Amino acid sequence: MATTTTNYGMTKPDVTDYYDVDVFNGNADIVDAKLKELEDGKLDTDGDASNLTLESLESITSSSTEYPTFSAGLLMKTIFGRIQKFLNDLKANCVTSLSVSGKTITYTKAGGGTGTITTQDTTYSAATTSKAGLMSAADKTKLDGIASGAQVNSVTGIKGNSESSYRTGNVNLTAANVGAAAASHNHAASNINSGTLSVDRLPTVTVAKGGTGATTAAAARTNLGLYGMASGTAAPTTSTCPSGYVYFRYE
Repeated sequence: MATTTTNYGMTKPDVTDYYDVDVFNGNADIVDAKLKELEDGKLDTDGDASNLTLESLESITSSSTEYPTFSAGLLMKTIFGRIQKFLNDLKANCVTSLSVSGKTITYTKAGGGTGTITTQDTTYSAATTSKAGLMSAADKTKLDGIASGAQVNSVTGIKGNSESSYRTGNVNLTAANVGAAAASHNHAASNINSGTLSVDRLPTVTVAKGGTGATTAAAARTNLGLYGMASGTAAPTTSTCPSGYVYFRYE
């Protein structure tokens, strides 16, 4: 009994069958048709596949945002089907036009779909010591008033250029920093070469510091409360030595 081939269905006569030219011709026709399909479906020398006829394009369900993926063993119709699906999705989602109204941007896609994007205004408040922001007008004025080279918590420039090492940071300002004499500073009497020393207080006068408040002896005597002088051999009394007089007793 004759059988057929698995792929193309050509007749295979049994060894006990008589030769039949029709069976031979039928098998030849099948082979010729399949060879013609291969000839028509192959790429030309330039790699042009425009004449390649595919039976169908496979429908795939991959997301339109994904690139088509391929692996070894895929049929050409599967590969081309995935490429076509990807290109169709890409084309449908291409933005073809934009329009703006206020803060709203409206876009239109090739597939007919539309969408909107709302822009936002960016605002900044004035900076604080704990939050970044913009500089206020008052801060800018203060900044412009700072001299070039000034340092925080510094005594630089107070004495001019006479101090060899200026201080920065938390400064304990001393008399030396500003060129002043210390509280314990004093002078000898020989250092006094001009001016007038004042009395400590009037009318009760003390001369612990040598002050008279006068430039003449007569004025000094008056400032010190010495209104006159008296003398005698007896002890002074209120009559012989009134208040404010100096009394000289002699033998």
